[in-house]
Amino acid sequence: EQKKQEDVTFESVCDDVTPAPKVKISTKKLLKGHLNKVNSVHYSGDSRHCVTGSLDGKLIIWDTYTGNKMQIIPLRSAWVMSVAFADTGNYVACGGMDNMCTVYDLNNKDANGVAKMVRELAGYDGFLSSCRFINDTSIITGSGDMKM
Repeated sequence: EQKKQEDVTFESVCDDVTPAPKVKISTKKLLKGHLNKVNSVHYSGDSRHCVTGSLDGKLIIWDTYTGNKMQIIPLRSAWVMSVAFADTGNYVACGGMDNMCTVYDLNNKDANGVAKMVRELAGYDGFLSSCRFINDTSIITGSGDMKM
């Protein structure tokens, strides 16, 4: 039955497509520090730093040149699904199964040297699946409640 419905084959559609060039991918730095699965990674605007979010309940700010941990931020919820680094390098944000987006100021630290939380953006009816800074004062999010 399916053969009768077939008007073209996948192979015939791809006849004129040139093969993709071979890409050699290699590991430059292996960043070790999380104790559980890493669900999200995002680089700062200058690519000197990145933030990783893991199911171990921590955000880690890394120096991507040296591989050193710059800062570890403990989270209230271990269920982080998305992290974001502001292009300026001043803020990081995360969200996940806690149904909120939490923003931390990397230049404002508590007595233990940990970045202070400056905003909790609540009001989602579903998990936060993505977050990205537009600038230091604006962030866009996507969530399981199908809202942005």
